[in-house]
Amino acid sequence: MTTAKETAEKGRSGRPAMHLTQKVLESLSPEEKPYIVRDDEIKGLVVKVYPTRTKTFFLNVRVGLTVDMFKIGQWPDLNVAQARERAEKMRGDLAQGKNPKAAKKEGITLGEFFSVYMDRHGNEKKSANKDRSQFERLLKQWAPRKLSEITRSQVEALHKEIGKTTPTQANRVLALLSTMFSRAMIWGYHKGGNPCQGIKKFREINRDRFLSGEELARFFDALEITESPTFRDFILLGLLTGARKSNVLSMCWKDVDFERNVWKIPGEFSKNGEPMQIPLLPDAVEILRRRRAETSSIFVLEGPGKKGHYMEPKRAWGTLLKRAKLEDLRIHDLRRSMGSWMTIQGASLPIVGKALGHKTSQATSIYARLNLDPVRAAMEAAVAGMYGNRKMTTG
Repeated sequence: MTTAKETAEKGRSGRPAMHLTQKVLESLSPEEKPYIVRDDEIKGLVVKVYPTRTKTFFLNVRVGLTVDMFKIGQWPDLNVAQARERAEKMRGDLAQGKNPKAAKKEGITLGEFFSVYMDRHGNEKKSANKDRSQFERLLKQWAPRKLSEITRSQVEALHKEIGKTTPTQANRVLALLSTMFSRAMIWGYHKGGNPCQGIKKFREINRDRFLSGEELARFFDALEITESPTFRDFILLGLLTGARKSNVLSMCWKDVDFERNVWKIPGEFSKNGEPMQIPLLPDAVEILRRRRAETSSIFVLEGPGKKGHYMEPKRAWGTLLKRAKLEDLRIHDLRRSMGSWMTIQGASLPIVGKALGHKTSQATSIYARLNLDPVRAAMEAAVAGMYGNRKMTTG
C-alpha cells in the first residue's frame, strides 16, 4: 500500500519527480495513455506526455478547494527555463486571485476553447493531428466567435457548403464541432445546447480505388526515376506492407524484428488500438537492411523536421502521378492496392483483414486464430501479382 509520504514524493501520477532538462524531455517516450512527470525544482510544474508524442508544460496546483492544471506551453517551442519562469509567474498571479480560466470561461471563443479541448481531451485521441488540420483549414474563420454566438443554422450552412465537394470531410467537421460543444457543456464553458444536434450527415461512399495491372506498370516505371531515394523507399514500403501512411512514416527500428522478418506496430499507434504484426516480405527486408546500414536515427525514414521522421511528400507524390499519367490516386490507395491484389490472388477476406489490421465484430474471432504464415503467403502472392507488371532493371 502506498504511504502518504510516497505519494507526496512521487505525486498523483505515481512517478518520481525529476529535474527536467532538455535531455530528460528528449528521453520521455510516449505510452498508450498520457502521463505526467513532475519537476523537482518548481512546485507544481509538470510536463504531460501524450501518445501522439506531444509534450506540454502545465502548472498543476490547488486553487481553492480543487486541484487544477493550467497550460504553460508546448515543448520544444518552450524550453525548460522559460517554462519554470512562466510557472512561477502563474503561481504568483493565482495567489493574488487572478485565475485565467475563470476569466475565460464566460464568453470564451471557439478558437480559445479549441485549445482547452485539445489540452484536456483532443491530444489524447489518435485523430489529434487530423482534428488540428480540420480546425485550421475549415473552422479557423469561426475562431473569434463566442460559443454562445454559434447557431444551428450556421453549422448546418457550413456543413452543406463543405459537403458540396467533400461530403466525408463535412461529416468529420460536424463530428468535431459536436464533440467540442458536448465537452464545453460538461466542463462549464457553454450553457446553451449543442448546435450540431439533429443535423443530418451526408451519405458516405467507400472509396475503392486501387492500382490495376496496367497502371502498376506505369507506376513502377515512374518510381524508378524519382529523384529521392527516401521517397521511393517510403512508397515501396507502403505498397509492400499495406500499412497506413502514418505508420510507415513513423516506423521505428525498435519495432522491426529482422530475425522473424516482422514489423510490430504498438497498439497506441494502430488505428484499431490493438498491436499489429505485419510480415516483411523479401523486397521490404532488402530496403530495411539497406537503410539500417545507412542511418543512426531511431526512425526507418529519417527526416529533417522536429518530429525526426519523413513527412508526407505531397509534391513528390504529385510529380510521380504526372510521370505515371495517373489520376485520382492517393497514397492511402497503396494500402488498398495490397488488399485488392491479395483478393485477386485468391486470399480470403479474413486473411486480408489480418494483413491490413482491420477490426470488425464479425471477423475478430477468426483473426485471433490466424497465425502469420497464411498472411505472409497471401501477401507474397499479391506482391508477385503486382510486380508482374513491373519492368525489372539490371545493373
